[in-house]
Amino acid sequence: MAQQIQKGVLSERQQGEGLPKLFFGGCGWDLPALNALYPEDLPQEWRLDFYSSEFSALLLPEQHWRSADAEQWSEWCELFESRVVALLEVGIADVVAIELLAEVGQPAACVDALLLRLSDPVGPAVLHGLAEHSSGVTLYIDGELTSERATEINNRYGVLPVWHAGLEGEWGSNVGRISLSGADVGLPQLAEQVKQFLHQAQGWRSAVLLVDSGAKTLMQLREIAALTELYGV
Repeated sequence: MAQQIQKGVLSERQQGEGLPKLFFGGCGWDLPALNALYPEDLPQEWRLDFYSSEFSALLLPEQHWRSADAEQWSEWCELFESRVVALLEVGIADVVAIELLAEVGQPAACVDALLLRLSDPVGPAVLHGLAEHSSGVTLYIDGELTSERATEINNRYGVLPVWHAGLEGEWGSNVGRISLSGADVGLPQLAEQVKQFLHQAQGWRSAVLLVDSGAKTLMQLREIAALTELYGV
């Protein structure tokens, strides 16, 4: 039976040096790289329900949610509100971002965070607008930032960075991504990446680790899912 997840889990801090509770998932659920996850006779429209019984987090790529109508969003939200920590990927180039956030305001009510694909430098006008128009949804920058620049943006505008495997520095972020699109990654290396993410996320009550799609296989997904138990979260 799927666990019941309270909305707002990514905004809660905790005292002490304990590791956060880890929620794990992929970047999309209906991708060729994930076909092996589903029974062959499973109808396409049941895939998200099946996914949410196996994983506790999900990033909705922009191409997935952009074309969704109200009925589709209603079905998604029914699952997101109790079974999945849902994050919405948003592409932003300039101040049009503010209007975009207002546009997705209603569906964003059933997601836990917005991941903004930004590159450094980010203009202060955009960041001020994002913070003002986010409607209480936690914001994260997912872009090419140094840890120093990410810390500065977080301190000044309250926008958190997304941690990426292989990056150095103190990020203090409770959302991270691991890419499996290159060569095969062994279990020891994956374990070390998860360990690094969890330790830099200390101070948060919950954290989300996303695995990028691409050349990843079902076994790689299972290996990383097992790591969430290995670290006692």
